[in-house]
Amino acid sequence: MKQRQILASALCVLALAACNKKPEEAVTTQAQATVQATTVAPTTVAEVEDATYFEMLLLSYNVAAKDADITEGLAAAKKVRDEMFEQFPSDKDDIDYAYSDLELLVRFNSSGFSDFMKRWNASTGQHFEALHEAIHMDAATINGDKVEWNMMGVVASNDYEVMVVEAYLDAAKKEAFLFGYEDGEPIVLRATNVTRETLAKSSVSSCEGR
Repeated sequence: MKQRQILASALCVLALAACNKKPEEAVTTQAQATVQATTVAPTTVAEVEDATYFEMLLLSYNVAAKDADITEGLAAAKKVRDEMFEQFPSDKDDIDYAYSDLELLVRFNSSGFSDFMKRWNASTGQHFEALHEAIHMDAATINGDKVEWNMMGVVASNDYEVMVVEAYLDAAKKEAFLFGYEDGEPIVLRATNVTRETLAKSSVSSCEGR
């Protein structure tokens, strides 16, 4: 787990080296754990049909963390995880993987990327802005390969391969960067000639070589 909790600054440095960008300076401060709960309807996991394991865990987290904090949210998700272990023993690895990714997502601090991208914009003359809206990326490919996505919690399959925790788009230059994880390892993705509307069906490339 320790290995999977990569600092936001480490991903930024990876993006710089891999994509040959040269902003004047990069973020070096450590990202702190923050609550990323979203407002949800007062419902229970048992009422959710056809949801992925990640979605069920995220729902249990959001319901508990809405009126509390990250600790109680993760405790609630962990309880649901253990219940799913008993209910779906053959899928234990997939369930545990989803819970580990949930921890990465809720502990992720976007301020590290935000500061980095401000410096990037200032030094390159670009205008990257964070994408906050839910995007279903199922039609997008990486290096020409079809993959299953978890786009900041938007996921359609238990077998997703890539989880994006932050995404930025320069609308004028039609360029996007997606920061996330693949099999627990940090990954930086870049898309060109894209807009908010076309990103979901774009062909993105892995900066570090996938």
